[in-house]
Amino acid sequence: MNTGPAYAWLNGELLPYAEARIPLSDRGVLLGDSFFESVAVLHGQPFALAEHLDRLARGIRFAAFQDAPDAGVLRLAAEAVLKAEMAAGAPPHGTLRFTVTRGPGRRGYSPGGAGPATAFVVFHPGDEPCAPHPGWRLRTSAFRIPHGDLLAAFKHGSRMLHVLARAEAEAHGADEALLLNTRGEPAECASGNLLWFEGDVLRHAAGDSGALAGVTQDIVLRLAAGRGMASGPPAGGVAIQDALAVGGGMVVLSTLGVVPILSIDGRACPQREETRWLAGELRARAMSSTTGA
Repeated sequence: MNTGPAYAWLNGELLPYAEARIPLSDRGVLLGDSFFESVAVLHGQPFALAEHLDRLARGIRFAAFQDAPDAGVLRLAAEAVLKAEMAAGAPPHGTLRFTVTRGPGRRGYSPGGAGPATAFVVFHPGDEPCAPHPGWRLRTSAFRIPHGDLLAAFKHGSRMLHVLARAEAEAHGADEALLLNTRGEPAECASGNLLWFEGDVLRHAAGDSGALAGVTQDIVLRLAAGRGMASGPPAGGVAIQDALAVGGGMVVLSTLGVVPILSIDGRACPQREETRWLAGELRARAMSSTTGA
């Protein structure tokens, strides 16, 4: 059984993973001038693929990449990669990664003359997404998300802040980083969106917080609304660390689903029945959409 990628789709061609190459002049490598999406795969089928490809396409248009493949081409690329991986013995669960860069260009920040866009799709076999998770211990990071960041609508490749925030958390014995924005408001975690409870209300970061507009977060909020749970951004006045310690919360991400928050900065967080319910409903939604049940 394969434990890593065996194939990659690169600029229209399906290749053995070890043979896929991009030039050293690619701006995605040099500057993080790129967008990406990570999509959960269950039973050989991607979950919420259309929503992820839509966000990717909006980022490509926003940044004016030249000659980038459209969602239809990338969907066919995903099918080709998954078919090849399953035939090679890969497990039917894992993560499908889409990456589109501006492509090769001259040295410097100016994107003038760069392109055509580079696009590649890779499947990373792994554990079953959205499975029940034991939870994460969070630590508040010293790094800050820019308030009102226009790029927060997209999953762009400049992730150094998130990488260092996660490393900082792990160095202090935590599992994940809690990121505030430059106003000191709750934004997100290094690898997912942050949801928390204030009484019976499910809170999420404000729209201008600088947090990524999460695909899976949107699904979870719709599930909560279907159960009659109110949700919205915080009214302010309560530190997010105190809110988590009193009401509990979760990290939401495409690959793992709903991850309960066990503690924040060493303070234990309550484990809510609502969190377990939302995790189960998200898993059921993912299983149903990928098996046709």
